[in-house]
This record gives sequence, C-alpha cells and structure tokens, in this order.
Amino acid sequence: MKGSKEQSFWIGFAMVTLLLVGGAIYFLMTSLGTYQLSRGDFDSKASQLRGLERSALYPSEENLTKLSEQIAGFEVEVNKVHDQLKAFQKPLPLVSDQEFPPQLRAAKEEFERYAIQNLVVTPSDFYLGMGTYQTQLPRPGATGILAYELEAIQHILKIIIDNGATEIYSLDREQTAVELGQPDPEQSERVVKYTFQVSFETTHQGFQDFLNKVSNDDSYFFIVRVLRVDNEEKQGPEKVVARPVVVRDKDGNPVTDIEVDGDGNPISTDDYKVEDATVIFGDEKLRVTAVIDLCRFPETPES
Repeated sequence: MKGSKEQSFWIGFAMVTLLLVGGAIYFLMTSLGTYQLSRGDFDSKASQLRGLERSALYPSEENLTKLSEQIAGFEVEVNKVHDQLKAFQKPLPLVSDQEFPPQLRAAKEEFERYAIQNLVVTPSDFYLGMGTYQTQLPRPGATGILAYELEAIQHILKIIIDNGATEIYSLDREQTAVELGQPDPEQSERVVKYTFQVSFETTHQGFQDFLNKVSNDDSYFFIVRVLRVDNEEKQGPEKVVARPVVVRDKDGNPVTDIEVDGDGNPISTDDYKVEDATVIFGDEKLRVTAVIDLCRFPETPES
C-alpha cells in the first residue's frame, strides 16, 4: 500500500515538474522571439542613424539656393511696399523738453475752443492723453515723437468733431518706448505703432464718416485695430408700428386743415406732399470706442 502511494506521488510530481519545465521553455522561447524582434528593430534604426551621420547636411545646395532666391524675392516686395508707405513718414518735430509742456498747453486750449465752438462736450481738464506733462518734463529724446503724436491726436479729434460728435468721453495714450527709457524702435523696426484709445458719442452717419476718413487719411497712417459701438437704444423697434400719414405743403410745413379721402390722403395733391413713413431705427446716438494705431515707417540700418 505504501509503495502504491509513493508511486502516485512521484507520478504527480513528475507531471507538475513537466508542466513547469514546459511553461518555462515556452516563456523563454516567446521572450527570445520578442528580444530578437526588438534587437532587429534597434539594429535597423542604429544603421539609419549611422547613415544619416555620414550623409551630407540637408538642405542640399540646390534647395538652399531656391530658398535664398525666395527670400530675396520676398525682400524685394517688402521694400516696394515700404517705399510706398514712406510717404507717411514725416520728420519728427524738433522740440526741446522745455518747449514741449507750453506747446501741449497751447494745443489743449486750442482744442477746447474748437470743441466749444462746435458745441461738443469734453471732460474737464482734457489733456489730449498727455496729462503727465502738466507737471513734469519729458525725456529729451522723447519730445520729437510726443510732438508728432500730439499733432496726430489733434487731427483725429477734429475729424470726430467735424463729423457730428456731441461728446468726447476720454482719450488714453500708451507711453512710447522712448518715454519709458527703452531703445527707440524706429532705429531697428520698419513698422512702428503708437497706440491710443478714444471714446465719443456721435450719430450713425458720423460714425461711418469717422471710420472712412480715419482709415483713408492722407496725412497720417492710422489703423483702427479695435472698435466697439454701443447704441443708446438697447431695444430695437416694435415689429408693428402705427405710421400716421403726414401731409405737408410745398414749403415742408405740416397741414391739418385739408380735405382728405377715406385713407387720409389729400384729395388734391398738386400743392401737397404725403409722408407715410417715419424713421424707426438709425436716428439714435452711438457711443464709439476705438483703439487706433498711429504707424510710422522708418528707414532702419538693415533697410
């Protein structure tokens, strides 16, 4: 009996051992196959790397020549555009740091008189975006561009007033690099932008005229970069509006004592004009806020 149990044990042990050895062999062969695939892929990539390292640098001489020709052609076109835009490149005014504050004060007073003459409301102590220089002198190197900006701002404000504005709310100007003691961008850049923001109230037609004239100005190159328009009327007109018939005489005066037919139209229209329409939208005031870039196109050493 004991011999039979011992024999069964060794048979079971042999089968388990055989399974373990078979599993180990299978795992070994599978891992070996994976290793060989990875090794082959590594050797292939290593061979490609060595080939690239031995190859001539890319782009080739032919492609480099084509690229150089394209760059040269692009520079020619850029120079053509720059030559056309140089018409707007006025010389900067020659103003000393001591002369600028009195010049600014005179411009402020002139603008105030112009606004009063045209019945336009302006903020109290409106200093054309240059209030800093009421009490301090500008950097000596910044006076030229400041005087140039001052002239351009006066130009913009007169366009606004001449085209139906009733109120100017504000004008804010970004300080130039030279004012801040930084390098002058006109010594290194071919397009330099000086930014200010103006907010005003006007009519629909005044807004259209302002936008057209600023965008097509002959004296300065302006870009209206950001534009916000708010209508004083937040609600649109009703879909159904009663439109009474208005009868006017040949001088445009309304007439009430005239014989009319059942539809309210005058029986005799020889001397009268009938109006059966009224303006229901487009007669409101608009609040316009515009961010404007004043551009200059200097000749740089690289030009």
